[in-house]
Amino acid sequence: MELLLAVFIFGFIVLTVYGVLSRAINARQVGEERAELYAQGREVVLRIASDIEGALLPLSGDRIFFSGDVGKVEFVAMNRGGYGLNRVRPGQVLIEYSLDAPDQNGYFPLIRVEQDFKHILNEADGIDDQQKDSAFDLNDDNEPQAPTEQVQVFLDCPPGAVLSDLPGACSRVAGLRFRFYDDAFGDWRDYWDSFEADSGMEDRIPDAVEIVLVMLDEQAREHEFYTVVDLPLAKANPTPGADDEEDDGTP
Repeated sequence: MELLLAVFIFGFIVLTVYGVLSRAINARQVGEERAELYAQGREVVLRIASDIEGALLPLSGDRIFFSGDVGKVEFVAMNRGGYGLNRVRPGQVLIEYSLDAPDQNGYFPLIRVEQDFKHILNEADGIDDQQKDSAFDLNDDNEPQAPTEQVQVFLDCPPGAVLSDLPGACSRVAGLRFRFYDDAFGDWRDYWDSFEADSGMEDRIPDAVEIVLVMLDEQAREHEFYTVVDLPLAKANPTPGADDEEDDGTP
């Protein structure tokens, strides 16, 4: 009886210690995954906001436009260039953010597409642009072309990543939403099209864009990452009060 009692007490102690350690390990893993989730969500939302902030006015060039709806936005901005042979040549680029088709787990890859806008216009006009970018020159005999399109997958959940214990291996994106603020009417719109005549949007860009990225944690709970970005070029006169005083000719 004493031996059985000792075994029982020992087993109870081992089970208690194991339960405490197991909960601590699970809590640490959940904390790491949650921290990775928040880091990913914030970083991507700020990247989208940074790109949208640089949207060009439709009146600033040839066929420049801004369009978007609840789940997609595309606009023309300036690309200052970068490093490596895979970058799009510096100049005007068409940037698009949207969600791709859901994968086998029901999660949506977040896609960013950047295209050379001049190349798009030349294709529309039937012009064969075989321009070389001197920044990519290797030699006179074998001169590579700068790419006209770059596709980036920011958030994705590749096959098998759900079973991985590595934080950030699977980015569970459940939704992406945009809204567009029109200061002229003082309200939010669910879509924007700078080509649409008699809508108040023609040849304009929104004054602000609301971005909401919805991601799921390991317990399938939704987490929204939200921001509103102002578009500086939406205002014809970005300097507050500059029109309040008459111009007397004084520099």
